[in-house]
Amino acid sequence: KATISFFGHDEGTGSAIQADGKIVVVGGAGADSVLTSDFGIARLTANGQPDAGFGNGGKTTTDFFSALDYANDVVIQADGKIVVAGWINPDISDVERYVDFGLARYDAGGILDPSFGSGGLINTDFGSVDQGHAVAIDANCRIVAAGYTWPLETGDGDFAFAARDILTP
Repeated sequence: KATISFFGHDEGTGSAIQADGKIVVVGGAGADSVLTSDFGIARLTANGQPDAGFGNGGKTTTDFFSALDYANDVVIQADGKIVVAGWINPDISDVERYVDFGLARYDAGGILDPSFGSGGLINTDFGSVDQGHAVAIDANCRIVAAGYTWPLETGDGDFAFAARDILTP
């Protein structure tokens, strides 16, 4: 077993095993903070030690909009790039209403991939409270994120998904 600490209160929610046996774990870094948490991504060697070749001492964080960001799932592309899905808050004025799907893609060293979205990040807004909870790569090499969209006015939530071609910048 292993523990990883980012900012004191952190929560792991997803993991993936790379072809070389390394373990990638994602979640909320600083998840107890009311207005600031980030995507937290850590990579461990096959024996559970922090991988010094990833990020800073085996871990990295990503802040989308200086508000609440929370990673829920991770998938490894065939080329070794790491795709993380979760929810992000683009408007700190209302942390309940303004929540969108967030995707981030990293190279094998834990650096955001500038060829993906805007500087490695994608924000998808369905127009309501939107949370990305799972990510996969389909047979056509598209990244598919799934979660829900929930309009506060009606409280009638729906499944939501978004797809992106891996080769499209």
